[in-house]
Amino acid sequence: MVAHLRTQHHDENTLLNVVRVNERSIGELIHAQMQSDVWTKESGFEVQVSQGVTTLRENNYTRPAGEAPVNFRAPVDEKQFIRSILFGGFRKCLYQVQKFDSDPERRFAVILENDEAVEKVVQTGEVPVPNLLPPRAPGIPIRTGFRRGNQD
Repeated sequence: MVAHLRTQHHDENTLLNVVRVNERSIGELIHAQMQSDVWTKESGFEVQVSQGVTTLRENNYTRPAGEAPVNFRAPVDEKQFIRSILFGGFRKCLYQVQKFDSDPERRFAVILENDEAVEKVVQTGEVPVPNLLPPRAPGIPIRTGFRRGNQD
């Protein structure tokens, strides 16, 4: 490309100015010409995730010696003490034992465990969760939650 422009502009400074002024269009033209020669081949390699993975840390809970965790599916009679109860019996939870802040949170865990579409469950209170939400304009609130039934 430069050799072609050099045949039209013999002065080196003029040639340099022409290239600088038209560098974007020259680059796009060269790129378009190169695209016709591009090819890809399946490599058959295996993907390995090396970043963005958070190793789970074991939660430290205290309980009286010899006391087993309560099955999280069992209803809690004294709901005011639910924060002090250690629950177990999870299949899909990434931790073997959990504590809940409220009975609705415990019932939600039961719903998630019963749902066939749910593969794994983790409480995010102790685990840093990356922001997976799309960027939003300032001042627009983010609404979270779930709906049950038809709420037209």
